[in-house]
Amino acid sequence: MANKNTAFRLPEELIENLDRIADDSGATRTEVAIQFLSEGINRTIAGDTVVQRKTALTEEEIRDAFEKLSAPIFKKIEMLESRLGK
Repeated sequence: MANKNTAFRLPEELIENLDRIADDSGATRTEVAIQFLSEGINRTIAGDTVVQRKTALTEEEIRDAFEKLSAPIFKKIEMLESRLGK
């Protein structure tokens, strides 16, 4: 897989730790970052870890999440009610 350049801000302490790990292991900063990002992404996809937002959800995001999560529940309730003749 080809690497693409990207840029984002990281806390200074995280960069220092990244460099320390790279120096200690003989790897480049990029190699270390790719490894940690890959492992973290894979754990998140597998459901072993959760990404925590730093900013609060907007009212619209909360409403959208509620609708997405509640739709199957309401569908099940309607199905059960129809079976019970309500």
